[in-house]
Amino acid sequence: MAYTFRGIGVLEYGRRDFGGNGSYITTRWFVVFYLPIIPLKSMRLRRTGQAKYYGLNRAPTYEKIDLERICWPQVIATYGWFAAGISLAIATQFERVKRVAGRHSMGFTVDSIE
Repeated sequence: MAYTFRGIGVLEYGRRDFGGNGSYITTRWFVVFYLPIIPLKSMRLRRTGQAKYYGLNRAPTYEKIDLERICWPQVIATYGWFAAGISLAIATQFERVKRVAGRHSMGFTVDSIE
């Protein structure tokens, strides 16, 4: 069961190799701040028509069809998507810092520091 407490715990990321019965392979990860750190296992899941209610939240239920070894193409793709997202976030923040520093310069610019 996937569970996190303040961003640390176990989550499932990714969907790959879809089957004819609506199943797919997902990978369970150990996460820190919701970032995938270590792949624990991959499994084939299929969504059932039932849902569980948790207060006001409705969560779908899944049936485990098969346990699989770690799906390495999915692991690499997950690392790639998270790396791209983090890189984009850093790049946009760096551009923002350059813009703010240019407006409030004290005799130097960010470009002259390099």
